[in-house]
Amino acid sequence: MYILIETITGQSTTCNEDSIEGIMNHIQSQMGIPIDEQTLLFNGKKLEMGKSLNEFSLVENSKINLIISLKGGAKGKKKKKETKKTKKKHVHKKVKLAILKYYKIEGDKVIRLKQMCKVCPPGTFLAEHADRLYCGRCRTAYTKVVDNKGKGGKGEKGGKKERGKKK
Repeated sequence: MYILIETITGQSTTCNEDSIEGIMNHIQSQMGIPIDEQTLLFNGKKLEMGKSLNEFSLVENSKINLIISLKGGAKGKKKKKETKKTKKKHVHKKVKLAILKYYKIEGDKVIRLKQMCKVCPPGTFLAEHADRLYCGRCRTAYTKVVDNKGKGGKGEKGGKKERGKKK
């Protein structure tokens, strides 16, 4: 039985074989294409090894398409991304009776420990930093005046003055 074998590029050859293995061996000897890279198609169906031509209803002068199998088409591996260590967010801790830090009771007198802002409404206290007092509401900063006379080297808190105005 003569069968016409045609490639995608237009090359064609004929063979007189009765099995698919025989056709593949003929293609390897004529065109030099290895058997493991050959894919034979007839009427849109792939011809499988081990089956006869009658199972695929091949007749005299049938045309078989030859496609060369190429490796590829597989999904590529993703590159690993270097992850940066994320900074943990600050979690606000609720302190019971925190208002007691602002006042001190001596006998019958109540002494205010933290100073209040001159610009903001009453009840707005200043934050104490190492070199300044700061109001978080109106963003006013007062610098601390340091005297080195009293205690040897460390200094004590003095009066306040507006930031930018130095004595």
